[in-house]
Amino acid sequence: MDDLKKSEFDNEIRAGDGVKDENPLSADEVAKILKERVFGTSPSPGTAEEKGETAGASGEIPKAEPPREEKPEKKPAEKKPAEGETLEKRPAEKKPAEEDPAGKKPAEEDPADKNPAEAESADAGTDTPEDAEESGERFRFPLTKIRFGGFRGPGAGRNGGEEDEEEDQEEDEEERPIRKLSEGALRIITWTIIAAAVVAGAFLIRLAVKKWNYRSLEVSAEQTVDNPVSSSYVPFGTGVLRYSADSATYIDGDHKSRWEITYSMAAPKADVSGERAVLYDSQGSDLVVCDTTGETNRLTTDLPVSRAVVSERGTVAAVMSDGSGTLIRYYGSQGSEISTIRTNMSDPGYPMGMSVSDDGMLLAVSYLSCADSTLQSEVSIYSFDSEGQTKLDNIVGKFQFEGVLIPEVRYLSGNTLAVFRDDGFTVIDGGSVPKIRSEVKTDSTIDSLFYSDRYIGYVLENDSDTKPFILNVFDLDGREMTRTAFSFPFETVGFSGTQISLYNRDRLCVYGIDGEKKFEGSCGESPNQFLATGTRQYVISDEKGIKWLRLG
Repeated sequence: MDDLKKSEFDNEIRAGDGVKDENPLSADEVAKILKERVFGTSPSPGTAEEKGETAGASGEIPKAEPPREEKPEKKPAEKKPAEGETLEKRPAEKKPAEEDPAGKKPAEEDPADKNPAEAESADAGTDTPEDAEESGERFRFPLTKIRFGGFRGPGAGRNGGEEDEEEDQEEDEEERPIRKLSEGALRIITWTIIAAAVVAGAFLIRLAVKKWNYRSLEVSAEQTVDNPVSSSYVPFGTGVLRYSADSATYIDGDHKSRWEITYSMAAPKADVSGERAVLYDSQGSDLVVCDTTGETNRLTTDLPVSRAVVSERGTVAAVMSDGSGTLIRYYGSQGSEISTIRTNMSDPGYPMGMSVSDDGMLLAVSYLSCADSTLQSEVSIYSFDSEGQTKLDNIVGKFQFEGVLIPEVRYLSGNTLAVFRDDGFTVIDGGSVPKIRSEVKTDSTIDSLFYSDRYIGYVLENDSDTKPFILNVFDLDGREMTRTAFSFPFETVGFSGTQISLYNRDRLCVYGIDGEKKFEGSCGESPNQFLATGTRQYVISDEKGIKWLRLG
């Protein structure tokens, strides 16, 4: 090998002159030559192995497989051909072997005629990592054969090059919806868990409230007043309105007297709507309108007043009689007369119940008439806005009820009207075009009725000696909230917030909206009047004055 230059050796191998090798190499010598060509290793000069690999006994150069042309990372310099040799840029095309006329097998293909890429692939497959370790060199794989995380190098895929990259891109697009679906599913699961936790928390709170019972009724404040026996009280603002034949006083939620007004009435009565109140002399001619700041208006009529109602805006409707019939006069917040409605027993009937909407634009009246020995009730709704001005007698709605008595109507909130019949109730919604929202009927005898801005309740008579009453509560859509039989002997009943309070002079019984009993106990020394001013809060009057009570 020392006597022969490497270039001459390469040129001789590439020339492919077809000279037969008289001293064929052994398998071990071929493997070592291949290692030298593939891994770039060479034995130390002057050793016996070098001499055995480079020359035989006769000193001739042995025939070897064509060396693999290494591909350096940088562009290799152009190789000059040896003298008398022409280097081809492309590997020689394979030619089919020609058959021997004598029937002999075709000559074996010279390794030099192989495609360099095929020779490289064949050479690379003969060595193993163990052989590389024995030769002291690290085994190196071709970079283009390695896959990292599903990435194929150029030319290493099934189709090679750009087609393979397109396949990888298609696979990524197929995997991407799966990842998005997984993220979406995770979000759905998270929100489902949160929603379940909220629902469970609400259920536990509701269950705790439902099972919670009050243990005592305690006095939180007391106040001494003049002439307590002759005074009456109604819930008003945040406290109560105390009124008598000669004066009225507003006591707020902090138990302080905010104002006092004076007048002279023989039989004073009051109607309250939120923070507005009207005080009127039944069968008299004086009316006083006030709010939480004091008196706002005072009216004197030419006819005796039998009933008056007020709106939160301060408008007032009053029923009067002139001997020949009944009149309903409607006054503005400044005392001016807006309208007069004349009625008689035949058409539309005698006014039984009356209520004004919060904004003062609607007036509802229930009439009772009798025709051909048949009881008939009618609810008429009058509008005093621009729409009502175009209607005959300002009537925008009429509702007939055959064989039914309607003792009371009441605007609960906004334009929502409750019609209390002797066989149930009807809820009517709407201003200029009122419509029936819900209707509930009962075959039982109604003992008492009560209402709030959200619920309507009845106490019905029950065919039972141990529990002679039934507490029946509905929402404004007619859904039954509770139906509970009870035995408490009550005198008055009403809503206290979202609870129902029954009172019988010296004892108090409280039920939840779901029919669960919350409390039953003594109120103290027989008070003259009992009022529910809010959830858990009550006011009673006695011979000394008034007391504020609280459930605890």
